[in-house]
Amino acid sequence: MLVDLKALKKRRNKMRIGKGMYLAKSGFEFNFHFLLEICGVQVIDKYEPIVDTEERDVSCNGVCDNPQQILEYIPELETSKEKYVVALTRVRKLDQSPWGGWRWCKWGKYIGTQTSTADYLYDEDHIDEIYCYRIFKVK
Repeated sequence: MLVDLKALKKRRNKMRIGKGMYLAKSGFEFNFHFLLEICGVQVIDKYEPIVDTEERDVSCNGVCDNPQQILEYIPELETSKEKYVVALTRVRKLDQSPWGGWRWCKWGKYIGTQTSTADYLYDEDHIDEIYCYRIFKVK
């Protein structure tokens, strides 16, 4: 199940966007685990798959078009007895450099509906924004 963390309630480094789902801000983009550590939240099995069966293998990180896609792709986050928190980082094409920048191959499986046509987000013709997500199992 997704859980809200009381330890994060007064922190300004995130924005709650749904139960147990946080948009990282102010230096914790891509580093939400540090914010959890600072707040004393115990993370269990940092890199364990969320679902690991013969039919499905779902990693703890990936890329989506919007936060709702995570819940659609991994319904176990809402039905499991385990406690989870999802951290998201918004990545905008507008913020990318023409000399490098964000690449698709480095952030996990893409679960969105858009079609990537380039290696770098900067070079995409029709994609303006995506989210990287990381799922943490917490105590």
